[in-house]
Amino acid sequence: MELEVKLFTMMRGVLTEMVDGISDADFQSLPAGGGNSPNWILGHLALCNEFGLMTMGLPVERAEQMMPIYGPGSQPTEVTDHLMGKADLVTFFNESADRFLTAVANATDEDLAALRSNPILKAHLPTVGDMLGHLLTTHFALHIGQLSAWRRSRGMGSVLKI
Repeated sequence: MELEVKLFTMMRGVLTEMVDGISDADFQSLPAGGGNSPNWILGHLALCNEFGLMTMGLPVERAEQMMPIYGPGSQPTEVTDHLMGKADLVTFFNESADRFLTAVANATDEDLAALRSNPILKAHLPTVGDMLGHLLTTHFALHIGQLSAWRRSRGMGSVLKI
């Protein structure tokens, strides 16, 4: 998992820069033509940090509360009544990411080889390690791509300094 953690950490820095450049007023705005708002994307990624902990059989803080709003199959909305604010989401994302990364660093080979019980993507990702690798890399990158597309549709430039 060393490589996966390294990639997650790099992309976490990209995500931080992308989110920092979005105003609070625009944070809930949906993209033209449909898709996910920055609020939904960051909330979903924070929830997925908790899902990683749950996959490892560890306790979580807000998964039950966040699942209907930011979980798989939820619908992004601009109605702010039940959404977490940008500052709270940034804080929770970082706290949950730190807990997730600590748990991954402490996982044994036996922990990672264990079969998962959750049916989500189980046919493709049967072990705990498979799912953690997905959450740390491909899933994370997919949603960062959505946020990048949202930013570009608003005329915002790339945060990558390549």
